[in-house]
Amino acid sequence: LFFSTVILDTFLSATNASGSNFIKDWTPLGLAEFKAFLSIILVLGLYKFPSRKCAFEKTIYGCQFASRLMNLGRFNNILRAWNYEDYTKYSEDNLKQAKKNDPFFPVKAFLVLLAQSFERAFNPGQFMDIDEQSIPWKGRHIARCYNPSKPEKWHFKVYSLNDAQTRYMMSFYLYQGKSESRPVDIPASEYPFHQLIGTKDKYRNKNHIIVTDNWYTSIGSIKFCLGSGNHSIGTVKTNKKGLCKATIFPKTGRGKQPRGAAIQMAKEIIPNQNVYQVSWQDNKPVHLLSTVPSYEGQVLRNSINKNGAFEKVNIYRPSIVDHYNFGMGGTDNQDQNMSYWVTLK
Repeated sequence: LFFSTVILDTFLSATNASGSNFIKDWTPLGLAEFKAFLSIILVLGLYKFPSRKCAFEKTIYGCQFASRLMNLGRFNNILRAWNYEDYTKYSEDNLKQAKKNDPFFPVKAFLVLLAQSFERAFNPGQFMDIDEQSIPWKGRHIARCYNPSKPEKWHFKVYSLNDAQTRYMMSFYLYQGKSESRPVDIPASEYPFHQLIGTKDKYRNKNHIIVTDNWYTSIGSIKFCLGSGNHSIGTVKTNKKGLCKATIFPKTGRGKQPRGAAIQMAKEIIPNQNVYQVSWQDNKPVHLLSTVPSYEGQVLRNSINKNGAFEKVNIYRPSIVDHYNFGMGGTDNQDQNMSYWVTLK
């Protein structure tokens, strides 16, 4: 579905070129065998083995699906030769310069075509979210990131646009670190909007609601969404420019609000279009920016009564919080699903 004929043919050509040049007694790889190789990688992402060798054992403890398709030696040779770019077409200096210009040069063309395949295959619902995902990586690489709060602390960062209801990834691109060619007038938190939505006709003037967390949300990102014919909902950091400080709830001190307190303020940022700044006190204050007005709502929460026992109570919650929780489910649920299926390393 996603691997087009162009992608498969390019993989075959580059892998055969690499195998012929760097692997002794290389046997040319055909399309059927390459598809079998890919299927083994996917299957071994579902079934865990102590080592790759154990997976290819022809016993009750091995994976009969893998061992019947090819032997371990052939699988390892294909894995060593597996490439998307044919390095034999480049001189040593040209190859070095290409990798310097783009740290993901060996797979960049493949990633672009794959993202295009994702977009062609599905039409999203109204709610989509932009968030970051991570690909575990402990090796050396200029674009490798470190985040101690992530399950995989060392990783490649992927910015993705996901359908909120189905968890489907509509588009993505990899963060290139210091090599990223971001225009100086576009903040880093707004750049994913330009890359993932940009001027693509698929998303223009469709009234999608783009949901983001507090790193991405700003007055600038909301203006961009409105300019593309879409809406925006997101939590926001209280130090972002353009916010009304009078409606920000403090975390502690005399101004701390009781649980369930809320306030909404409207401000016109472009002709005939308001942005709504909503503050709501849960256990901690929550602040949101939205192009969609908020209405009254309620939610059940645990509370300690006068006798010291827990009981369920209804507290006020703005309706925009429900929309935010629904919209942000796309990336979070997809991350959860991906954690169950780790392909063979």
